[in-house]
Amino acid sequence: MSEANDKLMTDFAVRAMTAQPFSYLGAIAAGVRRAVDWRRVPCPGAYTVSRYRLAYRPEVLPANRAWIPGGTAAGDARAYGRASPSRVVAPFSSLIRAYQGYVFCYGRLFGLLLLAGLAGLIRRWRRLGGAGLLPWSVAVTLLLFPIATADFDYRYLLAAVPFAALAAGLAFDRRRQRSRWDKHMRHWHHGEWRRCFR
Repeated sequence: MSEANDKLMTDFAVRAMTAQPFSYLGAIAAGVRRAVDWRRVPCPGAYTVSRYRLAYRPEVLPANRAWIPGGTAAGDARAYGRASPSRVVAPFSSLIRAYQGYVFCYGRLFGLLLLAGLAGLIRRWRRLGGAGLLPWSVAVTLLLFPIATADFDYRYLLAAVPFAALAAGLAFDRRRQRSRWDKHMRHWHHGEWRRCFR
């Protein structure tokens, strides 16, 4: 895409968002709802999701097929994708297919992690959320930003789940979270200034 086309598309997107802000916010809300829904529907479509999963047979690119003049599909894959013919190795391929089909974070669990992290922030509001503020903010940003700029996709949630889980874990931490600076100042006030520099 040329710079002019990129500028044209950006201008169109900004105009569409400013002309219909509530529709734009509604689309973001629909993506968030889908992220925390118990059901896992193929998104953006069944064919695209099938391309994410490990194939039962090796992917074969036609050697002489050309979709764009000047090269072949196999030649383009080697030149631009640095791809070589794929292989499916049993029994590992079966294990990976089973993993892809059954191991994922349910939407409700992801939502509970976010709520638990938020509860920890509210509990520590006097300390600006404590240690859980950063991971919770990162999780929410990683959830909202792809939905707001592109569209919802489960693969984008993969990066948000660990941060949401970390924030939820910190919400249940019963120890008083003190910074190293607070500890040093306490020693200084008690006349134990030498310990500040250890």
